[in-house]
Amino acid sequence: MSERRILRRKLRKISSGDLRDEIIISLKSIAAPIAASVAPTMGFSDLPYDWAKVETKGRKELFSGTQLLGIKTHEFTIRYPDQDITTDHVVVFLGKLYDVLSVEDFEERGEYLVLSCGEKGSEDYAANLQ
Repeated sequence: MSERRILRRKLRKISSGDLRDEIIISLKSIAAPIAASVAPTMGFSDLPYDWAKVETKGRKELFSGTQLLGIKTHEFTIRYPDQDITTDHVVVFLGKLYDVLSVEDFEERGEYLVLSCGEKGSEDYAANLQ
């Protein structure tokens, strides 16, 4: 009778099929004032589109003055990009902007990045320049 052996392989918490939501990662930039203006101009430069695994992680309520502000926190898991992603970037997903709060190399393998983000608002960039 032949003996059966079980082949062990590394268990993955993320597979390529999990990356099914399309996102845009943009870099916030500040330019020098134009002509007689004293206010600097802000803008966004988009990186190529990326596919991500999107997870909602909870909701925080913050008190600011006389308002109660709700900030949803999300995690976007993407393939390890060619360019560095920092907290100066924003993520655009389903018409909403998310500030990148932290960047983590998933399992320290250089395969996936986990972006912890907080919801900023709508995709209308002019409304989000503060």
